[in-house]
Amino acid sequence: SLAAQLPQPVELKRDDISQLVTQPPEFKFGQAAAPCHSFAKKFRQAPVKIADEMAKQINEWIRANSETSHIARVEAVNGYLNFHCSFRLYGEL
Repeated sequence: SLAAQLPQPVELKRDDISQLVTQPPEFKFGQAAAPCHSFAKKFRQAPVKIADEMAKQINEWIRANSETSHIARVEAVNGYLNFHCSFRLYGEL
């Protein structure tokens, strides 16, 4: 599985994240998106498969941390991870 291939813990620098994260073209696609295409060579898998697996794992984490997660859900779409905010929690900030 993809999770077994990831170093524990996965370390991303703030600059790495800011270079990956984009704004989707429409609000209905989420409030942030991250392409998985740059991971294809490293994991030797298609970006769509990587995004599907990552979305599954992130959503499991969100379900386990739903009271404190500012992300409501993540969707995998065409090799991208689309992040949907938990507006309830952002409203409490």
